[in-house]
Amino acid sequence: MTANKPKPEPDAPAGADAPAPEDERARLQADLARSEDALLRLQAELQNQQRRHARDREQAERFRVEPLARELLDVMDALDEAVSAAADDAAFPAAAREGQELIRRRLADILARFSIAALDPAGEAFDPQEHEAVAAQPDADAQPGTVLAVLRKGYRLHDRLLRPARVAVAAEIPEESKEDGSSGAAS
Repeated sequence: MTANKPKPEPDAPAGADAPAPEDERARLQADLARSEDALLRLQAELQNQQRRHARDREQAERFRVEPLARELLDVMDALDEAVSAAADDAAFPAAAREGQELIRRRLADILARFSIAALDPAGEAFDPQEHEAVAAQPDADAQPGTVLAVLRKGYRLHDRLLRPARVAVAAEIPEESKEDGSSGAAS
C-alpha cells in the first residue's frame, strides 16, 4: 500500500531566499580577502616577535657579564689606588710594586677581553650622560665645563655605561677674582 503522496507546493519559487550567485561570489571574495589580510598580519607579527626575541637573546648574551663586571670595578679601583700609593712610597718594595702592577694589568686585560672599557675623560668636555661631577673649581687655564681631574674612572660595557666617571669640572672664574688678578682661588 504505497500511496503516492502529493508533493507540497512551495510558497515561493525555488531559490528566492538564496542570494544571487554574483552576490555570493562577492561575499566569498570579500571573506577571502579578509582572511588573506589577517594571515599576512599574523605572519608579520610572528616575524616581528621572532626578531624581537633574537634581539633580546643577543642583548642578554652581550651583557651577561654586567653583574660580575660591576663587582670587578671595585677591585680594579682598589688595585689602582694600591699601585698609586706604592709608587708614592719609596719604602714599598719594588717587587711588590711590580706584582701589584702586573695584577692590575691582568685584570684590565680581562675586562678589555669582555669589552669593558675604562672612561678617563680628563681634558674632555663634561658630559652628564657619562660623568658625575663631584666638584667644580675655578681654573684660569681651562674652559668652564671641562673635566679637570678624574677622581674615579668610569666604565662602559660595549655601548652601555656601567658606571659614570667621577670628575672635578672647571667652573667659571668669578668676576671679582678676575678683577683682583688672582689665580682663581676665592678668598
